[in-house]
Amino acid sequence: EVFHTHPELRDSDGDMMPDGDEVLSGTDPLDSESVLRISLAEDNGIYLLNWGSILGIGYTVETATDLNGTWIKYGDTRWSTGEQMTIPIDTPENLKQSFYRVKINQ
Repeated sequence: EVFHTHPELRDSDGDMMPDGDEVLSGTDPLDSESVLRISLAEDNGIYLLNWGSILGIGYTVETATDLNGTWIKYGDTRWSTGEQMTIPIDTPENLKQSFYRVKINQ
């Protein structure tokens, strides 16, 4: 697929995600609504990590207790069916914070 992005802009649609990253993730670099967005929800004491997915893309979740610390793979790679992805995440006991990120497998 060919995208006619703006040659002088790193982010043609202004959604804060560089055009090249959008192409790799399967989102549209010309549509600011087409971007990998991650959210956290709580349901009866269970925390759920959610993101919209693109069919055929593999996603790896990683976690860390510090943004500058070591990121650790959280579970197996999840392959998308094109629907919303939702996974339960642990609430670390005795920790004040934990961070999660979703990476696109290349």
